[in-house]
Amino acid sequence: APERALPIVRREVRETTFWAMRAWVGRAATVLRDTVSLRALAADTNGNVRQVAMDGLAALTGHQDDAIFVAALGATENHVVMDAAQHLKGSRGGDTVVSALVAALERISASKRENYRDAREALLERIEELGSASLASRIEPYRTDFDSTVARHAAAIVAKWTGRAVAASPQPLPLPSEDIATLLQSRWMARLTMAPSTGGGTIEVELFPREAPYTVARFIRLARAGYYNGLTFHRVEPAFVIQGGSPAANEYVGDGPFLRDELSLRSLVRGTLGISTRGRDTGDAQMYVNLTDNFRLDHDYTVFGEITRGRGVAEGVLEADVIERIEIVRLP
Repeated sequence: APERALPIVRREVRETTFWAMRAWVGRAATVLRDTVSLRALAADTNGNVRQVAMDGLAALTGHQDDAIFVAALGATENHVVMDAAQHLKGSRGGDTVVSALVAALERISASKRENYRDAREALLERIEELGSASLASRIEPYRTDFDSTVARHAAAIVAKWTGRAVAASPQPLPLPSEDIATLLQSRWMARLTMAPSTGGGTIEVELFPREAPYTVARFIRLARAGYYNGLTFHRVEPAFVIQGGSPAANEYVGDGPFLRDELSLRSLVRGTLGISTRGRDTGDAQMYVNLTDNFRLDHDYTVFGEITRGRGVAEGVLEADVIERIEIVRLP
């Protein structure tokens, strides 16, 4: 009953130290329409928890909590900025809101990270809605952005505001180089060791450098650098996939340069590993494991490896289970 659940939720807001549990507390607070708990969680130290809280507040109070969303535009986590921009749709906050949106766009664009596209697109969409031609001089420089999607959007906004013909002229970032020649001379295996504190176990994966050379090269380079050590599987979809490898444990934070899709004739059968994307050529080194034969995904995602040992470990992964380390082994 709600009257029994509410005290439990408020206690967990105060006492729960594990961020994933606090996120679920936020979802429970939304169901209970507990805006007190949601406003407390909107100030959480973890961006994923803040995002859940903002989603709940937007659903329950609408623009009554715009001040929280405006403050979130200053967050360091790009997915929090994206979420805040989306929830400001229809805001009547005037210049305060618009100024915060433009400042957020300028700040996160300065990092020149391709995988910030979603947040920057959300900001441009809101600026287009709430802004005016007085901002044209601050938006027009983005028509030469490194991201062609952002450049086209910025050019369209300025053209709409000013009535001028404005063309996008994107200036792409240099493509990262990988040592493909050396990679193709051998067979490779990745050994994922799960942290004992979250169940433990080892998963061995044969990599496919001939079908996905750049993806495998990036994966090997990052694994050798310790990039994946301590990260989690943040998404668990039973009878579908587990997904992990995000430094912020969410869909929108990964390794900065986009990976280009390397599509092959391999099917996404049970036990294969693919690269998560949010559209064509948007992989950022997050991986997913197919828990079943996902033929409907065939030829839309890069397949870069397959489990040869430890499939039961992968299929037993729970949300937020930790990858202790990934070792790369050259096979005979």
